[in-house]
Amino acid sequence: MTTSNRLGITELAETQNNRHTTVNEAVAKLEAGAALYGCVSVGDTSPPGSPAEGDQYVLGGSPTGAWSGHGEAIANFFNGAWQFIPALPGAQAYAADEDAFYYYDVGGTWVLVGSSGGLGNVTGPGSSVSGNIATFNGTDGQTIQDGGVAISTDGTMASASDAKVTTEKGIKTYVDGKVTGLSWKQAVRAATTVAGTLASSFENGDAIDGVTLATGDRILIKNQSSASENGIYTVNASGAPTRATDADAGAELVNASVYVSEGTTLADTQWTCTTNAPITVGSTSLAFAQAGIGGFTAASTTEVLTGTDTSKGVTADALAALWEKGADVASATTTALGEGGFFHITGTTTITDIDWATAKDGRVAWVIFDGILTLTHNATTLKLPGGANITTAAGDRACFAQDASDNVICLYYTRADGTAVVSGAATGKQTIWVPASAMLAATTNGPSTGQVETSSNKVNFSVLDFDATTAEQAWFDIAMPKGWDEGTVTFQAWWTTSATDTDGVAISLAGVAMSDNEALDTAVGTPVVVTDDAQSGALELLVTAESSAVTIAGSPVEGDLCLFRVQRVVSDGNDDMSEDMRLIGIKLFYTTNAANDA
Repeated sequence: MTTSNRLGITELAETQNNRHTTVNEAVAKLEAGAALYGCVSVGDTSPPGSPAEGDQYVLGGSPTGAWSGHGEAIANFFNGAWQFIPALPGAQAYAADEDAFYYYDVGGTWVLVGSSGGLGNVTGPGSSVSGNIATFNGTDGQTIQDGGVAISTDGTMASASDAKVTTEKGIKTYVDGKVTGLSWKQAVRAATTVAGTLASSFENGDAIDGVTLATGDRILIKNQSSASENGIYTVNASGAPTRATDADAGAELVNASVYVSEGTTLADTQWTCTTNAPITVGSTSLAFAQAGIGGFTAASTTEVLTGTDTSKGVTADALAALWEKGADVASATTTALGEGGFFHITGTTTITDIDWATAKDGRVAWVIFDGILTLTHNATTLKLPGGANITTAAGDRACFAQDASDNVICLYYTRADGTAVVSGAATGKQTIWVPASAMLAATTNGPSTGQVETSSNKVNFSVLDFDATTAEQAWFDIAMPKGWDEGTVTFQAWWTTSATDTDGVAISLAGVAMSDNEALDTAVGTPVVVTDDAQSGALELLVTAESSAVTIAGSPVEGDLCLFRVQRVVSDGNDDMSEDMRLIGIKLFYTTNAANDA
């Protein structure tokens, strides 16, 4: 007997008896090897209307019509009727409509293997496969999966899954995105930190950033006064260095990045040329910036670090400089503080504003004043304790903070002796109450003195009665405290009347300052007038508004005796009350610039 070449099926002989035995054996062998089916489609559930003889389909899970009850089977149209072949695990089918391969897995479903003839993404073939095997079809990564873990075709790593973790990005698209546009150069041995003379500062034996140069060393020069001299060079035995061959053309310098190997300051740093194209070597100014974490440029100074450029990274030195003692600062109308967190302020110039070289809300600085000057309070650029000016003394300490924009607040002010300036009780606006009983009616045109009892056994108080026809006047004097700033004063008049109408009065105050050994026969300064009206009720307490500034005549100095004249100004248009203006007292406002009279 003879057998077939490929399947080894016994061939029928012309004289063979029991031919059915041979035929059955052949069918069994064919069935055993039936594993690949060429099909019109895979997964259909409805029979076609006009199938062709020999058409073959892999059925879906719940077919209908003539296919009903034969889910996942292979349907073959033979002799005008459908015959069904059950699928066995490992069977494969080719879907002509998809140009794709499927196989039948142990779970009883047909699974896509790949399209266009490729192996594709496989969810088998089983536990005998160890590890994940990756192949490529075009530009998409394809995988064979083992144990439920596959290599993803997702090039973005945008989300986590069994096959990928978003924090572990090591794929080509990610890496390309980080280095695209950079032109990495061979590392240099050292880099400059200050400018030098190109012709003589970078030859064999010279040093930059603590590194002694040798002939042939590659160096990065980046601090030249003429920035067109910056670049990557090779050191020569003498004279000027030569531009490196990989950085001597404009195109080679665009986004050129280089690693610095040695140096006291710049060892193990990376620098990138930030000058945009076009670049003409030797004439275009070149700038190099240090690459920090995430590709940011490190801040070169504290001023940049604390400023508004949020793309600057932080170095340890720049961070430490925030709290270091800065250089002494000369006082100026607007005093600018540089790098550091602690300063001495020298000089005697009045300060009306404290700024930082680079402003940043929330920045704080401590200062010590080395001499006497005036800090001028205002509501925006320099807010001082107590809302008043401060005269400094050597050794005084203060802390200032930028609140918002240019608003600067003095958080603490401490005198050299340890006394804290914390409120207006120490310096600023003060008051003195001068009752009518402490005043002296003038010899010429003086008001009459009196005492008022509101009713029997009730309120009693002293008054000076100023009549409505004569400009009567009274006097009082105050030995001003040493802390007085020798400036202007203001006042309020407290008065009453027997009138029951709403007529008005006008009251003025003028003053003169007297020092030791000065003549007392001296005129007062220009009177300042306040006006007020009665309120329809007799014996009501009436208080004027605070006056404008009263300038004290003479030359006021610390400890002067100031004499003040109070007068009813009957010639004023508002003074139309026919009754007496009964003065109860004067409240005097003045400003101090010292905590006490020490």
